[in-house]
Amino acid sequence: MCRKMMFNLAVIVLCANGYLGYTPFRLTDCTSSPNRVVTVSGRLLDHPVRIPGHVRAPTTVVIHRPVNSGIRLDVTVEKFIFFDYFALPCVSRVGSCSYDACELLGRYDNKCPGQLRDSSFPCTCPFRDGEYNLQAFPFNVPNVRGPWSFLAYGDFRVTGRLVNITSGEEVNCYSVEFTVQSAAISSPWSLWDCEVRLYTAIGSLSSLLLDPSATSPPVINMQHIVCFVAALSLASATLKFQLHECHTQNPILHLSNPHLSADPVHIPGPETGDVDVQILRPVDGSYTLDVHVQTHVLFGFVDVPCISNLGSCSYDLCGILSGQQFNNTHHCPLEIAASSPDFPCACPFDAGNYHLNPTTFQIPELSGLLKWLASGDYKVHFTIKNTRTSEVVACYDVQFTTAADCSGISCLFGRKRVSKRNAFGVAFTVDI
Repeated sequence: MCRKMMFNLAVIVLCANGYLGYTPFRLTDCTSSPNRVVTVSGRLLDHPVRIPGHVRAPTTVVIHRPVNSGIRLDVTVEKFIFFDYFALPCVSRVGSCSYDACELLGRYDNKCPGQLRDSSFPCTCPFRDGEYNLQAFPFNVPNVRGPWSFLAYGDFRVTGRLVNITSGEEVNCYSVEFTVQSAAISSPWSLWDCEVRLYTAIGSLSSLLLDPSATSPPVINMQHIVCFVAALSLASATLKFQLHECHTQNPILHLSNPHLSADPVHIPGPETGDVDVQILRPVDGSYTLDVHVQTHVLFGFVDVPCISNLGSCSYDLCGILSGQQFNNTHHCPLEIAASSPDFPCACPFDAGNYHLNPTTFQIPELSGLLKWLASGDYKVHFTIKNTRTSEVVACYDVQFTTAADCSGISCLFGRKRVSKRNAFGVAFTVDI
């Protein structure tokens, strides 16, 4: 039994340790159409790609027939996460997006980057047929900040497909695989360094497990132990539901006495809540709601980008509270209309004191990338701003934990978490 447990642990450790290795650069022609537009060959001289840094990519492009317009570029960006590649969403026209190829290149307005000009390499439509060679000039890779910084490092696969907009025929397909790494470590105790130390220790232990007779002991020091303890303690953090009001000079509302029946919030599942709302003056259509969402990932909180109008997004307040889809007195969801008939849900709002009685909502199951984020600790900062004066008239911080029928990477594989009891009656959970 002990031997089997050691073997299973070794396999898990090897999988985790293997993730530290990087994918060799690979350019693959996946074109199946006989009517291809271009043929591309090239290599990456600076690999892994380092951020910030530079890359040199000598490339030869053969254009088989003139390209004027009518070509769509479909891009799929995938990131390797433990055992497989998973597609990243299209956020702010970055990621797995579709573009009009000539419109996308039109931003250069016949002013190509110097590296392309010096190679006589065209970068805007129309393209004449012929062979073009990009020399090994360095391109600057800037630092990545904001929501994408969390996803900037790792192994990637990017697939680009050219589609004839008129006929719908895919005329070209290329896939490129590469690795992106951080250019530098700022200090011996940076978070990136701590992760490297942690995986190094795991790798050393895996070697010992696979070969107990090895004479060289694993290289593990106090820094490895500190990083490991920090990872366990931070990864297991759980936030109790709390709502705090930030200071504002001229608030338009007050929220108080909020309660949730289930803490942590279960996704999917029912959640019952109630709250007191005091509206200090009338609210019309001149306000915006800005939401900043962060989730806890191992060593700290990272920003959640705005995906499908969910996450760190900005909204027109009365736009999302129009209530047009609800045909009742206060244009409320049926759950609120049944529990709190006098509670207003749609603009405009009159000044007054309102109470939302305990109301049960059914939280639906999430899908795609959002499903991976269904379980974890969250902090949400939201503000309401007067668009006429730019004054912040409401500010709140919320923290809470969500739980799901799956956890982390198992959500992406469709596995579920179930509760069981052992022979001694002790409860535990497993992913199946």
